[in-house]
Amino acid sequence: MSRRRPPRVCLVLCPGWSFWTPALGPALLKPFLKSRGYAVETLDLGPLFLKQAPSDVAQAGILPLTLSLRDGRFVAAWLLRAGRTTDEAVRRILQKDPDVVGFTAYATTWHMSALLAERLKREKPGLSIVFGGPEATRLFDLEGAPMKGQRDLAAIDAVVPGEGELALLELLDRWSEGRFAPCAGAYVKRDGRFVQAGALPGVPDLDALPFPDFGQVDFADYGGKGLLTTYFNRGCYKKCVFCDVESFWGGWRTRSGARVAEEVEYLAGRHPGLRGFLIGDPLVNANMKELGAFCREVRDRREAGRLPEFSWQGYAVVRPDMTREVIGQLRESGCEELWFGIESGSQRVVNAMKKGYRVPVAEDNLRECCRAGIRTLVLLMAGFPTETPEDFEQTLEFVRRNAANISRISAIGPVYMDNQSPMHRQAQDYRIDPDRFHMMFWRTRDGKNDFEERIRRMVALRRCAEQEGVPIEMHDTDDSLRVYRRWQEAGSGA
Repeated sequence: MSRRRPPRVCLVLCPGWSFWTPALGPALLKPFLKSRGYAVETLDLGPLFLKQAPSDVAQAGILPLTLSLRDGRFVAAWLLRAGRTTDEAVRRILQKDPDVVGFTAYATTWHMSALLAERLKREKPGLSIVFGGPEATRLFDLEGAPMKGQRDLAAIDAVVPGEGELALLELLDRWSEGRFAPCAGAYVKRDGRFVQAGALPGVPDLDALPFPDFGQVDFADYGGKGLLTTYFNRGCYKKCVFCDVESFWGGWRTRSGARVAEEVEYLAGRHPGLRGFLIGDPLVNANMKELGAFCREVRDRREAGRLPEFSWQGYAVVRPDMTREVIGQLRESGCEELWFGIESGSQRVVNAMKKGYRVPVAEDNLRECCRAGIRTLVLLMAGFPTETPEDFEQTLEFVRRNAANISRISAIGPVYMDNQSPMHRQAQDYRIDPDRFHMMFWRTRDGKNDFEERIRRMVALRRCAEQEGVPIEMHDTDDSLRVYRRWQEAGSGA
């Protein structure tokens, strides 16, 4: 009896994940699957499409393009206009002669991934298509029912929600003659429906995973910044009600600081021109003990001549033990910017969000970072369901009081409800009107907090930041209102 041939795998990423660094997910899956005997290639289509994008797309700017990539009509029109580029993308994938093509799906990459999957199925009908990533996790509700239309799912044979290594390995182990068999950790299509045979736990020991394989990176394809991504943790120990991170990581786990430093040294040796790292965690300072160990390891390896100078940046949580001494150690290790999810200047709203910090501590953290020479990005929200006009005014006052210690603000868009977040699952507790229960365009039962009101608060926040001389990143509010009014005109919950 002949032995089953392992499927050849190509992991594909469409444009929209990041414009400054190659994605970490495929780079982690590749060496893990190769260590289990699978032939794996990765392909980042971002540089191909962005280099050959139509002029109006290329000149749109990062934030407008990121928003547009979430619009299926925009993406379909782009692929049609970029016919030769689309042909080249398909050719590059099929040139690797895969049996299985895996797409990493984010909100910004979903539509292009789905359309390319359809094209690949036409070109090679026996090809197996699997989707993973955060948007794949959001694809199903808590009962396992698909949250997208059948057209979006037509070319997809399997979906890996959550952490990828063990589930994708299980799926590939059960692949035979162009078909996936139902298995734990994945949804597999059977007779037009997706079925799952139970969940799988995450990788218990993150230190045991191989280092990421980014291939031959041309940093010029990513803005010339010389950045790669690494991580300290998976999951998050915080319980913010608007966040769905917990739904796809299945528990918080951390790597040792020594292992992260070892990986940084390894990647620095493999990639000439590397100048820094993005830490891809929800919270780089979730485990203060291991973060301190990382700082000491970096210092020792530099003193021994094993590690060049590099910078790093990442998300951080407000904590009282982020003292002047600790923040000084972060700066010494190369930290140049921390991104704080402060979200509101109102303690009442912070408590309702279950952020778990005191507003004065946030101000202390910002002040000490500024003193140490670490830039600060402050993430703010406008229009949390229980936020009153008085609460919002406290956010504006927070910006005014702390402007000297805020390098920039990110308030990309109004508060929205991810379908796996506690706020979405318990919407009645947050006064959401059941007749206007929409991820983006929800309103409160009293009608006082609707999308237009949230946009008004966004505009006020932008005006406040500009008056204080603080740069602010925000989607075009006029564009957002146009999308909202089209949605109303279509009769969707008006």
